[in-house]
Amino acid sequence: MGNNILNFLPAGRQGILALAILFSCSISGNKPDAANIKCNTKDSVAGNTKEVIDAPDIPFDINECKSGKNEQSPEFISSRIEELIGKSLKKWVTEKNLNYPPSCILFRVFKIEQEYEIWAGNSMENLTHIKTIKICAFDGEPGPKLTTSDGKTPEGFYYCDISYGSKYWWMWMKLTPDDVDKSGEASRGSSFKMCINYPNAADAERTKKFMKGKNPGGEICIHGNCVSAGCISFKNRAFLPVYYFATKHNTAKYGKLQIHIFPFRFTEKLKSRYCDSYSKIDGKSLKSFWDNLEEGYRLFNKNHRLLNFSYQQDKYIFKD
Repeated sequence: MGNNILNFLPAGRQGILALAILFSCSISGNKPDAANIKCNTKDSVAGNTKEVIDAPDIPFDINECKSGKNEQSPEFISSRIEELIGKSLKKWVTEKNLNYPPSCILFRVFKIEQEYEIWAGNSMENLTHIKTIKICAFDGEPGPKLTTSDGKTPEGFYYCDISYGSKYWWMWMKLTPDDVDKSGEASRGSSFKMCINYPNAADAERTKKFMKGKNPGGEICIHGNCVSAGCISFKNRAFLPVYYFATKHNTAKYGKLQIHIFPFRFTEKLKSRYCDSYSKIDGKSLKSFWDNLEEGYRLFNKNHRLLNFSYQQDKYIFKD
């Protein structure tokens, strides 16, 4: 698995962070083979060379700013992010010939590649690839989450909700140029995250099928501070555009914000390579699960629009 991030934390925080293992199995940072993944790859969806960006690739528009009066409010958080990196965000969108800010957003995650794609548009049709951001910490090994404390990041098709506040330091950051790249402190600055609807109906059925009597777990979120117990976590600066674009999605018009989480960019070679690597599901069943996910993956690649999906036992059903 990955490097254990407990080894890099102050002693006072190690005990607190270890509690997260109650929700998942291990706290991990970057995967050891991440250096072997090239940062410029051919994006078969976007149709051109795709740059994977990280925190250092996102410049600040200002050199300094003061703390706000209500730094925990959604209004402050959005306005401060716009102040910090708004010029970059606007450039990313307008150079794709879209109106800024876009009103329809979709995210895609690829675990082996450690990549988080941001797609956007001014309607649910013909979404455009905006940026791909490097994920800092999560379970990067192929295979679905099945139970609480199994250390896995889910795979499948989900919806996200934005929420605020937390008792955990890794959900906080100080939104100033001098502090945003530093580790968070509980109740200092701002706390914001997105949480996915795991377990959905298909996940619950899959747990019943392969792990009878077990709890599928939950509380899978997307946040900063490069700390994970099964969540998807970024370096703080890299999380700012992820959160900001999420806030621009028009839920009333397009439904809840979608996030698609895949083990990798699907090829028969990769499916065959990893289908026997996950001890909790036999290779044939795991490949069948991935074949089902690939249906949605290919459908989005074809249409570039929000997916219409439902559940049938532990399978996803897609409508073109």
